[in-house]
Amino acid sequence: MLRAEDVARYFLANQDAEHGGSISNLKVQKLCYYAQGIALALLGKPLFLDDIVHWEHGPVVPTVYHNYQSHRGAAIPAPEDLDLTLYDRETQGLLDKVHRVYGQDSAWDLREKTQEEPPWINTPDGAAITHQKMRIYFQSLPALSEYFGEFVQENIRHLPENPQVMKDLKRGIEAFKSGRMVAWDEVKEELGIE
Repeated sequence: MLRAEDVARYFLANQDAEHGGSISNLKVQKLCYYAQGIALALLGKPLFLDDIVHWEHGPVVPTVYHNYQSHRGAAIPAPEDLDLTLYDRETQGLLDKVHRVYGQDSAWDLREKTQEEPPWINTPDGAAITHQKMRIYFQSLPALSEYFGEFVQENIRHLPENPQVMKDLKRGIEAFKSGRMVAWDEVKEELGIE
């Protein structure tokens, strides 16, 4: 599993002046938050275990914040020694997509956006934002399938070819695209589990 610092370094290594500009400490915090939320929603697992905490200026990963606090509001230089072997294909795809979707916004726009979202709003100041809050929120976003549907489909192509699994996945993708939710009790009943 990655550390939050690994996720931050990936974003910093891929910053582009033409597409989203440079990345400050404030912006990298928000990109890490969005990457974690999208991973929890789509992959069902966190990218990293470092806490994301409710701070005054939105969600913050304290370990990453302290690593870059000397830059204040200025751009953080891209790391010159990024080890791409740390990131599997699925993770790179997710991080690239998060960067394309959210990296175009300014640090201040991302700050404002995160402060309007339930995971930050419903967490007391100084407390960690739980994975559960993030997963539930990000899974509820109608734009999730619009922005990340191709990511889901691309990664499903690499699953084993089991006809029943593929049938269930196809049905799940159709439900995901339409925004339908299925009650867990219905799923358990259909699968014959208690």
